Amino acid sequence: MPALREIERSFVDAIRDGDATTLAAHVAPLALSAERRIQIYRNHFTISLTEALSATYPTLKALVGEAFFDQTARRFAAEQPPSSPVLFEYGAAFPTFMAEATRSPEYRYLSDVGAFEWAINHAYHADDAPPFDPSTLLTVPEARRGDVVFDLHPSAQVFVSEYPTLDIWRANRPDADEMRFGEHDPARHL
Repeated sequence: MPALREIERSFVDAIRDGDATTLAAHVAPLALSAERRIQIYRNHFTISLTEALSATYPTLKALVGEAFFDQTARRFAAEQPPSSPVLFEYGAAFPTFMAEATRSPEYRYLSDVGAFEWAINHAYHADDAPPFDPSTLLTVPEARRGDVVFDLHPSAQVFVSEYPTLDIWRANRPDADEMRFGEHDPARHL
């Protein structure tokens, strides 16, 4: 009997690579064959990751179209599976992967648009932190005020792009008509 670790490795290989040969011997063929049951897991794995990327990168999806996005997301999932079980942490490298998948210099901006969406994802899921109370500065002796260092909120990041990324993002949001870039614009504080 193989060790549990070997069976787990066979399961990962079957899900990622589609090779169910080794694992099939350890799967009971109930109503469906072992190979078919493993394929169901494989499909679920790919669909779940594609949906996670779609949720994180809706503007990228709008820019390249659903079919191309989904095809690229499936390839990304096969080549770069998650290293964490937390799906909102998945896909940091996807914008670069997407830009390279287009194989055209005129689509280089996709990487920056995706990086912007990743920054939004990061900000949304960042740890909570208490707001800064400026009155605490009054407790710092005058001689030590030059030593004060401020930490940014965990959601804050610096984003730099050679493209008008915010304008591209705003114009291509799936909900752009509803958003109208007013009070409900998530980027209004940028």
